[in-house]
Amino acid sequence: MSQLNIPEVKKSVDDTATRILDAAEVLFAANGFAGTSARDITSSAGCNVASINYYFSGKDNLYKQVCKRRLSALRDFRINSINEFMAQNPEDISMEGLLHNFSKAFLAPLIGDASGRNVMKLMMREMLYPRLVVNIVFDEMILPMSVALQQAMIKVCPGLDEKQVMWAIFSLVGQLLHTMHIQGILSNQSDGEFASVFEVSSAIDHIVAFTVAGVEALIA
Repeated sequence: MSQLNIPEVKKSVDDTATRILDAAEVLFAANGFAGTSARDITSSAGCNVASINYYFSGKDNLYKQVCKRRLSALRDFRINSINEFMAQNPEDISMEGLLHNFSKAFLAPLIGDASGRNVMKLMMREMLYPRLVVNIVFDEMILPMSVALQQAMIKVCPGLDEKQVMWAIFSLVGQLLHTMHIQGILSNQSDGEFASVFEVSSAIDHIVAFTVAGVEALIA
């Protein structure tokens, strides 16, 4: 993998760097990079403006560190969920069980956690107005997570080749992301009946069943 070339965060006894990261995450997610000033961040973090340069070498690198921190956390959470599931009962693991476990681990941090929702906002802004080095998102999260799930799927379904598995993963993740976006939109609508269609557990059940049927069709 290529080097990300992001300077390390300097340590601080009073944890000023962490306060800056937390404040910047909320503000970047809400207002975007251009809409957030260094003074906005340090005011929210309760420190002086020079702190951003001292701890992060500027606002650009602070933004990278904010994204990198959350992407790494999501990656580790998802990969750990795959490994723990595979270790539970390695002789009796189904494709449906694996994908169901992964889908819950994929969505839960993004829907039920404020930091996860901030990540989604940041990534949506990044798609429209990219500021990150292209390989950060791929290297930090997409590739390691995809490889872990690919290896697990091949174990439970050895009839699939690596290329077929990767396409199945892209399809699964695409469905999960789309459902999450729709669920977020409908949660603010008055039509509760339509919104209930996108209730998370029901959506996961459908997406997993749909994906497993597709995988079985590939094998056939």
